[in-house]
Amino acid sequence: MIAASVVCIEFVTMMAASGRTAEAAHMRHYLASANEFGALAARTLVPEATDGPVGARPAPPPTGAVDDRAALGYMREALTAMRPAALPGLPPSDTCPGGNRHR
Repeated sequence: MIAASVVCIEFVTMMAASGRTAEAAHMRHYLASANEFGALAARTLVPEATDGPVGARPAPPPTGAVDDRAALGYMREALTAMRPAALPGLPPSDTCPGGNRHR
């Protein structure tokens, strides 16, 4: 699914910019193996984003393949974990817009 790859590009950029290079590296691995668009993006749009500080060892790639649904779920969980606990008006993390619960 190309849409997951597009979302992932922005996720990797945001995570790297906020210093969360492990999350960025995990999703960069997904991009590289997801589809041709994702592989191109991983090579050209987000390569430096997950390298970390100069001289640092990059995080090893995760084991096993990550499918589109798992990638979207991982990004959602990472973003939810970053959300301050006391933001009024936001639905609980297990509900979709409109109040529908995830299955």
